[in-house]
Amino acid sequence: MKPTFLTLIGIFYAGITFSQVKSTESVSKTEAVADKPAEPFIKEIRDIVKTNSLFRDKLNWNEIDGNIKTLSVGMKTTNDTKPVIDYIISELRKVGDKHSFFMSVAATTNYSSPTKKLEGATSKLLPGDIGYINVPQFGSVNDSAMTVYAQNIQNLIKDLDTKNNIKGWIIDLRKNTGGNMYPMITGLGPLLDKGTLGYFVSNNKKNPWKLMEKGEKMWSNNAYVPNAYKLKKRPERIALLIGGRTASSGEFTLVSFIGQDNTRLFGQPTAGYTTGNRTYVLSNGSSLMLSTSNAADRDKKDHLGAINPDVLVEQSTNKDADIEIASKWILGF
Repeated sequence: MKPTFLTLIGIFYAGITFSQVKSTESVSKTEAVADKPAEPFIKEIRDIVKTNSLFRDKLNWNEIDGNIKTLSVGMKTTNDTKPVIDYIISELRKVGDKHSFFMSVAATTNYSSPTKKLEGATSKLLPGDIGYINVPQFGSVNDSAMTVYAQNIQNLIKDLDTKNNIKGWIIDLRKNTGGNMYPMITGLGPLLDKGTLGYFVSNNKKNPWKLMEKGEKMWSNNAYVPNAYKLKKRPERIALLIGGRTASSGEFTLVSFIGQDNTRLFGQPTAGYTTGNRTYVLSNGSSLMLSTSNAADRDKKDHLGAINPDVLVEQSTNKDADIEIASKWILGF
């Protein structure tokens, strides 16, 4: 088993979002190996959960070990172990972990693939000279893909800022279901303070995540842009739009803005996937994405569960009420 640390960042996988924590070993190096016996593979997963899960102390391990023993009767190879893996994940769900999940060998390989088609950010100028950036999920740990995604966001910000007299910015995270938060943070770098933006909290220890810049480069963890943009002037107001689909890395991205001057959250409560998933590459090339920490903002306030907006907006079917209310705040109405 090879642990990698991926920053709480989220992406949809089998209907589940997840986040990552800082990567010390690239998943792209993972190679499928010959199938192995079931028993040591099951023990490998069980031991990882018992040692590292954020929720490990809430689990009844005597009962779990007995049920694993019963479920694993007759299992010979790792391909047979899905019922046991599903059972362990279901026990985590019962004690509040809605974020951890298992990835097959194929899914693990796909997640690090540079050829995977990924959605890019979009932008537009709103009435009143407000810059609008829509930041979608980003589901990859591939270096080149991270740079392309982040640089695209910075280029969109640059285009709006250089061609207009921007009064304020709206960042739309309402459909951002997660994936890898670092390219999101790096892409939004021109709108963010530099330095520590938040913390991963585990065992009463707080490990920071940061946004850094030097010369023309800007980076967060291993996601960087070679041609970073600096705004013509510091934003007077920044509004973040959030909702029930804002999850995992999308939530960690918004946490990165909490505590920044002249920044407010608008919309509906988020999905509540505010735990950081650490990636454990298993002996057969599959992965266990395990929640090992929760989020805290730059002021060290913990966030575990849904994040509420500063301004709760009543939704409408005939207009975008979030943009309307956020725009009024930016323009001082």
